[in-house]
Amino acid sequence: MVNATKSISARFGHIKRRLKREEALTGKHLELALDIVGDGSTGDELIDGISNKLQAGQKLDDYELHLMLDVFLLHARLGFTSRAHYSNKYAMFQPTDKV
Repeated sequence: MVNATKSISARFGHIKRRLKREEALTGKHLELALDIVGDGSTGDELIDGISNKLQAGQKLDDYELHLMLDVFLLHARLGFTSRAHYSNKYAMFQPTDKV
C-alpha cells in the first residue's frame, strides 16, 4: 500500500506542476484530474468550467487554478492517504487462518 500511496502522490504532484506551468494535461494525468473534478456534467458552472478547460487544454484562471491545486488536489491526496493509512494500520488485527 505504501507504493500505491507514493504512486498516487507522485501523480498528483505531476498534475500540480503541469498546471502551475500552464501545460495541458494529457493521458493518465488528465484522466486522474477529471476523476477528481468530474467530467463536466456536475451541474456546477465553476467545476464544469474547470473540467471543460482541462479537457480542452486551456489555461485555468487564477481562481480556478487555486481551486484545483489548493482544494481539489489537496483533498483528494489527503483522502487517499487517509484511506491507505487506516487500511494498513489495522492490517495486523485482521483474522487469519493461522493460529
